[in-house]
Amino acid sequence: MQGATYGNGTFVAVGQGGTILSSTNGAKWKVRDSGTIRDLNGVTWGNGLFVGVGDWGTAVISPDGTNWTFIDLNLPQSEYAVGFGNGQFVSVGGDGIILRSADGENWTNAISGTSQFLRSVAYNSGYWVVVGDSGTMLSSENGINWVSHRPIAYERLSGLAFGADTFVAVGTGAILQSDPLSGKATLLLGRQSPGNLALTLLGSVGRSYRIEGADLLGGTNTWNAVTNLQVQTNPSYLETGVSAAPARFFKAVMLP
Repeated sequence: MQGATYGNGTFVAVGQGGTILSSTNGAKWKVRDSGTIRDLNGVTWGNGLFVGVGDWGTAVISPDGTNWTFIDLNLPQSEYAVGFGNGQFVSVGGDGIILRSADGENWTNAISGTSQFLRSVAYNSGYWVVVGDSGTMLSSENGINWVSHRPIAYERLSGLAFGADTFVAVGTGAILQSDPLSGKATLLLGRQSPGNLALTLLGSVGRSYRIEGADLLGGTNTWNAVTNLQVQTNPSYLETGVSAAPARFFKAVMLP
């Protein structure tokens, strides 16, 4: 199976050959008719619907996880993941394709600005985040206008999740975590070169933030000011003068 989700008291899993399974308890599963033999790669729940996506512009929708409608978007690209947030579904896939839909049936293209394959999408706290091949990271506040962020890991990023006020992306030899989104600030960390870190700050344009660093985490840890940074454009970057200790942690604090 390629993807799974939960909604309306039902688990749904999708996979190769148009396979769809549903379960009310996670232990006993029933095979459902998807109406297609194309591979299904991702599925989500939102707005009273299950929506799945797959190869060659495939979409499937269901209100209950049992009865499914096949929708052929007639696209040359495959879709690898789909998410729901702020009243819309967003699907991502090959050649940088991003699609948006309010009902899972009618889809509109959004310009991603990249040709890299996009592998995962998530929404929370007012932000859409997409990751993909070659360390591709995109973000958007509306699903229409997307910002490309400088790669901080150049491997394929294939998984993305949100929890405890932070995004986590995973991929080939890489785990990336954002700072908490409280105050609309996100600090992404990556090793730019030996002994040097690249920091990407996502925040409210015009606001100033204090970047703080600590060598260890714990009850007695000390956070030291690294620099102050005003967000002129979103994102803003800080690369020079940030040394990487064997264990080094950073956070962004919004200034009054």
